[in-house]
Amino acid sequence: MIATNALLETAADSRETLLRQIYGINRNTIEAGKKGELGQDKDKTFAILIPAGGQHDSNEAIELVDKLLIAGVEVFRAQQGFKQDDRTYTAGTFVIPFNQVFARYAKDLLEKQTYPEVRRSPGAPAEAPYDVSAWSLGMQFGVKTEFAKTPLAAFPMDKVAATPRFVLSASSGGGAWRFPYNGALSAKVVNRLLQSGAKVSLTRPEAGSVPYVIATAKADVWNKAVEGIDVRPDPKAPVRTLLATTHLPVLRPLDG
Repeated sequence: MIATNALLETAADSRETLLRQIYGINRNTIEAGKKGELGQDKDKTFAILIPAGGQHDSNEAIELVDKLLIAGVEVFRAQQGFKQDDRTYTAGTFVIPFNQVFARYAKDLLEKQTYPEVRRSPGAPAEAPYDVSAWSLGMQFGVKTEFAKTPLAAFPMDKVAATPRFVLSASSGGGAWRFPYNGALSAKVVNRLLQSGAKVSLTRPEAGSVPYVIATAKADVWNKAVEGIDVRPDPKAPVRTLLATTHLPVLRPLDG
């Protein structure tokens, strides 16, 4: 109680000083971000890019953006394709400019970190890291993130005000639905289907691809399973696979 009261009294007595210091820190962060000079890196970085294409699971990119928004990071989305650092990015790419208050925080969360090699003497073996050695939120989510090494090109962007809806690519035919089994969202849909009594099977993955879920269920069961999800046509779905459910391993609900 004494410590809490002391903290509150100090904050109240020094409120103007604290506010000015916070303002100064935030202003310095924004100015440094504009110059690409955040942190101690020799190379300049001006923004973080989360590509819309080429992700193992595009919904994990949305999940990552959701966590950044919760933390107060400003995230934008490209309205059209653009080029940055001699690379082409498609429309829908998420962009996190560094000219914002939480730029240092975003950079710390998403940049690759390397645990330093520590030796007690020149000939001694390297010491194993203690507890958490290094981490990157993008790597943990399995999401590709890239850093802009030059100032962002001029292209239209929309500020992400709320978490985008998750997307499921699915196709239907012969009373069955087919969608890729490649991440947490697809597993969630499978669990919903199984709980509703639907018959769910899994294909063997083709070379360079992922397994596909084939679900036989009534329309109302399917609609309930994908509630709150943006379902879009899957251009990669061959119709013949939808008819092969009898030759596939059947998924069953887990106990408990």
